[in-house]
Amino acid sequence: MLNNIEIQNYRNLKHLRIEKLGRVNLIIGRNNTGKTSLLEGLQILLLLGSNNIFNSILHARQEKNPNSNQIKSRVEELTNLFYGRERGFEENKMEITSDTSTNYSKKFSLRFIRYIEEQIVIDNTEPWKIFNEKKEVSSNSGESKIGIEVCKNDEKTILSFDENDLYNTINADIFFNSRVADICNFVAAGCETSDKNTERWWSKTALTEKEVFVTEALNMIEPRIERISQIKDETFTSRFLVRLGDQKKPIPLRSMGDGINRIFTIILAMVNCENGYLLIDEFENGLHYSVQEKLWEIIFHLAERLNIQVFVTTHSSDTIRAFENIVNQNEMIPLDGLLIKLENINDTIKATTFEPSELKIITDNLIEVRR
Repeated sequence: MLNNIEIQNYRNLKHLRIEKLGRVNLIIGRNNTGKTSLLEGLQILLLLGSNNIFNSILHARQEKNPNSNQIKSRVEELTNLFYGRERGFEENKMEITSDTSTNYSKKFSLRFIRYIEEQIVIDNTEPWKIFNEKKEVSSNSGESKIGIEVCKNDEKTILSFDENDLYNTINADIFFNSRVADICNFVAAGCETSDKNTERWWSKTALTEKEVFVTEALNMIEPRIERISQIKDETFTSRFLVRLGDQKKPIPLRSMGDGINRIFTIILAMVNCENGYLLIDEFENGLHYSVQEKLWEIIFHLAERLNIQVFVTTHSSDTIRAFENIVNQNEMIPLDGLLIKLENINDTIKATTFEPSELKIITDNLIEVRR
């Protein structure tokens, strides 16, 4: 588990530090206070820049230019990730760090640099011992190239923006493989159940003991659901069907409304990140307030049972209230849940953390903390 998180020069987060994190963390704040940016930063840190995470983020924000492989376009895409959308070179480093419960620090950093390539010849050696070494330069001479320095924990490399390999550099399993990347599943703000992630998660869940968790969660809205199945038609379009106890013919899950699809996606993502991390953007989308408390109960149960740390964003007072009710269900032994408020103070995003006892005071006295 992450004990804390510090993000510098990412998106609108010039310097955000959250001193304490719980097993389940509910993040609130006005629009443009960095809630989604925080979730993106967590993905980057936990996946250490791999698994195509930058592509996914840029695509979701409509910041990718799919029709161009030119160096200028690719550099501009990455520039969108930095605070102020400025390249900045040496002085503008994006850095995300955290201390973990196992006394191990995680770190990911990225910065633009200018460099030259030098050929190093070692005296009295065979030709195969000649190699290229990238050397950073501060000048803007014609010989210098634009590159990026990437640091993953203790591993560092410099990558060039070369005309031939630039597209692959940014669109493949980016930068270089890491031996310590985590399992990290992300549930977006929408209620879709047809994307590739959902299909992949279900293929790993069907006919296992974890399928029971998914069915039980769906029963919160529709108790008649007995079975779930995934089929593909002649065009290879995938659909999820459910079997209701009093009907002979299965029906599409999508036809049952946003709420049941939202719950399906959240629980499916969760049972597929054992010993990892689950990130949920805009938890309340599609969910009636009456089911949120039960869903929080399931999330806390699975987070403890499967050793998952959860990060959730919301705008909803119903979500905050349901969260508090479950956290403080046993006032003598509250669950490990924290409320984290992000707010813009003098053009810098700051975080305030509320413990379970403080959260109870907030909800009991109807104190508005979303402002």
